[in-house]
Amino acid sequence: MNRIWVIKLAVKPKILFISHDFAPDFNGTISCIENILPHLAKSYDITLYTPLLWPGTRETERLKSVTVKRMHSFWDKVFFDIDRLHQFVYTKNLPGALKNALGFTFKSLRFIARRISDKYGFGSKSRWRRYTKKNDLSGYHAVIGVCAPFSNVRAACEIKKQYHHMKMILLEFDLYTYNPLLLRFDKSRSDTFSKRLKEENNWFGLADKVFVMKEMYEVLMTSELAKWPHKMSQIEIPNLTGTDVSSLQQVFSEDNQTINVVYAGMFYKDIRNPKFLINLFSEVCSRNKQVRLHILGFGCEDQLAAAKTKMGDNLVLHGKKDRIYTQNAIYSADILINVSNNIPTQVPSKIFEYIGHGKPIVNLYSIDGDACEKILSDYPLCLSVRENEIMINQVAETVTDFILENKDTYIDFENIKEKYSRYMPETFANEMMKVLSDK
Repeated sequence: MNRIWVIKLAVKPKILFISHDFAPDFNGTISCIENILPHLAKSYDITLYTPLLWPGTRETERLKSVTVKRMHSFWDKVFFDIDRLHQFVYTKNLPGALKNALGFTFKSLRFIARRISDKYGFGSKSRWRRYTKKNDLSGYHAVIGVCAPFSNVRAACEIKKQYHHMKMILLEFDLYTYNPLLLRFDKSRSDTFSKRLKEENNWFGLADKVFVMKEMYEVLMTSELAKWPHKMSQIEIPNLTGTDVSSLQQVFSEDNQTINVVYAGMFYKDIRNPKFLINLFSEVCSRNKQVRLHILGFGCEDQLAAAKTKMGDNLVLHGKKDRIYTQNAIYSADILINVSNNIPTQVPSKIFEYIGHGKPIVNLYSIDGDACEKILSDYPLCLSVRENEIMINQVAETVTDFILENKDTYIDFENIKEKYSRYMPETFANEMMKVLSDK
């Protein structure tokens, strides 16, 4: 007698992420998403919508345990090419006046291209709606909007309105209504505080859950948005993982005559200005010529160009490098530098990558209650110093001593991960899966 065996395969529920940022680009938001995706993918079939911004990437591909669908238009390529040209010029040894002029030109071209694309429906404000309307999303169990930028959340809300059965989860990696930078320019913007508050209230009303970073949660719970406490969950940045050093390599020449100090990240005139870092290490390098400061990042180019002229070989400007080079540079460093933001609701996520490498860290901060200082209080190899131009000689002396005393030291991740378990991706992924599995 023939037997017919029927094998029933378990079908994973489908969830949809909407994120402007994703690999091969890299930043704090991307790191957080990439860290939690493998944990979620064990239980869910994940699709992620993101713009196609990088040459060589495909419109649809499997990456980081998910199906990535990349939206693209002519204007996306224009923005990308302008940015790449800007970064290329930044890394070249050109006269300061010429470099500044070219930088202004690229920024102007990008602004003009953005205005044209938004006017004719090809910019980020309309791309999500245009793309998601072309696809049947009825089979998805949930949609997860990652902000910022906030067009991602608007797209998630449109999907939720169309497919009522879907859960909607928001990941607040940045504030909207109480965004410190937007608050500064309310009078000159069309999306003023009152408009943002009205819109974000609508978002929270539609959402099943809003995951908010701890620092942002503290702001929201004393604001007009505090009426949604049952929907908001406070989380830590899920960006701490151990480092697989077997895949890394030295990118700086190894000699006993150089102490490589690395800063990896962007600079911003308003929230993370390099002025004190530059002045501090001008003093540090004058005390010890072995110290070499490497900056991997972009922003405030005029200040960095002037610093290069002053510091010469003691300052190396790498520009914005790809992820692999940046990870290798952090691995190759003797000392790591963190420059905290001057607003309490945004934490440079690079701090967790630093901790994962187990290297000595110098944290420069400028405000009371600095979040990075709190995070690093459990990290044994850290020196946190407040930015103070008046006391810069004393600060430089302290930093120089710390560098010389700790340049050859290292902490194994196994010895510290218990203290930092709340920042590990699986902790956040488990919280999200509880929401996704709720009936």
